[in-house]
Amino acid sequence: MDIDNDLEPPQVLFPQEGRPGPAQLNDAAASAAVMVNTAFTREGHVFTEGEFVSHGFFELFHFAALSKPPVLPSWRYEMRRVPHDILPFLSLGPLGCLRENQLLQNEGFTLLLGIRSHQAARAGLLSGDKAARQLAISADTVDFLDNQGMISLLPRAIRRINDHLAGLDDSGPDFSNPTRSRWADVPKKVLVFCETGNDRSALVVIAYLMVMLNLTAAVATDTVQQIRPSLYLSEEQKSLLRAFESILTAKRDVERASRANRQVAQRSAGDFGMTDDPSTLLSHKRTFSEHQGSEPDLQQHQTRMMSDLDGSIDRRPPAPSQSQFD
Repeated sequence: MDIDNDLEPPQVLFPQEGRPGPAQLNDAAASAAVMVNTAFTREGHVFTEGEFVSHGFFELFHFAALSKPPVLPSWRYEMRRVPHDILPFLSLGPLGCLRENQLLQNEGFTLLLGIRSHQAARAGLLSGDKAARQLAISADTVDFLDNQGMISLLPRAIRRINDHLAGLDDSGPDFSNPTRSRWADVPKKVLVFCETGNDRSALVVIAYLMVMLNLTAAVATDTVQQIRPSLYLSEEQKSLLRAFESILTAKRDVERASRANRQVAQRSAGDFGMTDDPSTLLSHKRTFSEHQGSEPDLQQHQTRMMSDLDGSIDRRPPAPSQSQFD
């Protein structure tokens, strides 16, 4: 397999005055960068709190972890056996690297999150429990029936990652009485893994970028592939990501309209000199869900998208250094 040894590592952008945010970058610039910018804030997270992040996540998560971009060497094929930092606090790698306790310790992982099939779960395979016990860190799994079933599990996987980053999960077996305040002082870092670190676990990491950085499926995939060129998604998995993108778009539309309604209510309350809950002003109005459809409509939309996963696309597998969405 030929791999471009001169592949440039992605640039990581951080919030700075005068620097462009994600909305100001074109698709070409966006696909060459992991955008840790205004999108990774409460204002940029255009989803209802409690779905992908816990309430108060943006106050609990320590942004000090985003101190500098990763320094990546030129890609070599044997590097597929080791984990790679996609974000400073989120890595992607294969099951085999869990045998290297010193590597896991040096990388500072605090959660080993396995993405596995129900068959592997029943056999007790693809688990990070042993390594986690030896290192006194946390381990968990997300078990799925098939590729199509993964689309309904992506929100759970993303929420699991974010709960750990915010210190809202278990504190590891070393603590007999885990508390958030004690665990919060430990820098968080999550390793998402599957058998190869190139497909199912990559799917979860790509979905995480789509949700938390507001990236399209194509840009998120290209971003991960620049860091880990051995990434390979099946046609079904690429279709799944497109379906997930459509679901996210619908959810964003609903939440943006809901926020706009709340802002109108707040301005109206100010105009009337009201200091209590302005929602009473909307009691005589139709809610956005009545205009655009409520959560069941989104679930129906998700079901329709899942039924379209077998859409026709070019089935020639791309070279590892080429875009998966070309």
